[in-house]
Amino acid sequence: MSGDLGAGKTTLIQGICEGLGIKDYVTSPSFTIINEYNGKLPVFHIDLYRLEEIESIKDLGIEEYFQKDGIIIIEWAERMFDLLPKKALKIKIEVIDENTRNIVRD
Repeated sequence: MSGDLGAGKTTLIQGICEGLGIKDYVTSPSFTIINEYNGKLPVFHIDLYRLEEIESIKDLGIEEYFQKDGIIIIEWAERMFDLLPKKALKIKIEVIDENTRNIVRD
């Protein structure tokens, strides 16, 4: 998932998690990098905002999550597009104005 700061990435993820029956409060893991939630399916919420270099991202072992059962949602995923599986769904949130967003499959 990509989009400018404040575009609504975390808000969309909160809605996805709610739809999966996750009762936990879903927040952006900007400092912890990865949050895990349990619902109908496990959700692995990853935020790469603080990581800009691909080597730092590789060192986290994020690619290991691609082998797990569940849904992996990555904010700022454009920072690791080359590492994403071919079947990854890329979503971009574009800010139209203060109250309007355009969500497109990238």
